[in-house]
Amino acid sequence: MNKYFIRLTKSQQFIQLLSAVHVIIPYLFVLSFVFILLETYTYPGYLRKVLFINAATFSGLVVLLNFVNVIFSYLFTKKKNLVSYQDKLFFGMNRLLLPVFFFFSLLFEYLEKNNFPNYIFSNYHIHPFNFRLLMLLSIIVVAQENMYKCRKIVLSVVKARMKLEILLSIIVTSIFIWFSVSRLITLFIGVVLHGVYISQHPLLTYEQKMEKSISLFSYYSFVKDHTPTDSTIAVPPQMNPWLTEGNIGYTRYFLYPRHIISGVDPDIIPEGADYAFLAHGEWASPDGLYGWPRATVSAEVVWYFDRNTKVSTDSSDVILDWTSHPETRGSWGLIKLKEK
Repeated sequence: MNKYFIRLTKSQQFIQLLSAVHVIIPYLFVLSFVFILLETYTYPGYLRKVLFINAATFSGLVVLLNFVNVIFSYLFTKKKNLVSYQDKLFFGMNRLLLPVFFFFSLLFEYLEKNNFPNYIFSNYHIHPFNFRLLMLLSIIVVAQENMYKCRKIVLSVVKARMKLEILLSIIVTSIFIWFSVSRLITLFIGVVLHGVYISQHPLLTYEQKMEKSISLFSYYSFVKDHTPTDSTIAVPPQMNPWLTEGNIGYTRYFLYPRHIISGVDPDIIPEGADYAFLAHGEWASPDGLYGWPRATVSAEVVWYFDRNTKVSTDSSDVILDWTSHPETRGSWGLIKLKEK
């Protein structure tokens, strides 16, 4: 196996392949940036739906290919300077973009924390989380640039290992870097913003702290106050835009011992419920439509809840029709269903 490996590394075709991969790597990184930016303005999963390409997976594969290419270029290319003109141009642009991505990541996180979840998407149709992916990619490109500058150190580490272990080490290291840096970015931004907020509001009550950490805490408290403990409550199906409030296990944690039920069709309230959520939706909607339930509902009482002022109002003996009453699509509240 070792003889075959050595013979392969000396072949001209393998050297040419390394050179070709080295040339296209910057373009693949640019394509990754474009894919993530596109889903930043549309919605996560847009490329998977249209082109059958997962932007995050594509970017991860580019990172893996990049590290494989860098190490093998060190081992089997005799050029002392592996950085071409296009590499220098790409690295230079990346150094300019990294602080931009970092700034907008902090800015969007700050605006979401100080307004409400989904604030950025609701007002600007931008998914702020994707800027973390852009910042992660940018940091990895900076790491690649420094690897080129430290060729002797990297070579000494690589050559100290058995050649059969190199590829596996590269794959494991690439995956570890991709996920660990991604988590560290999220942790760093969270620590910075929470630290700033705590220093500005040292005397918050328990309810205020919970509201800051859990966006639906005040809404769940409102539902809890308006329903008996033995009631059955219908929640939306767990799909966009109701991924949070439609999560039965998550919702049950706040409303126990009340029984929580859910269906799979957004146009139907499951049978057996005494109450039903009136839910706008916490997440981005692929079709741009919000509000549940989408069925015509005969209600004994409807409580409307303002999540900003924490004030509720009620209406008695109401028929809710999602199609003819668009104002309910942007509402939060609770419906006491009429007995059939």
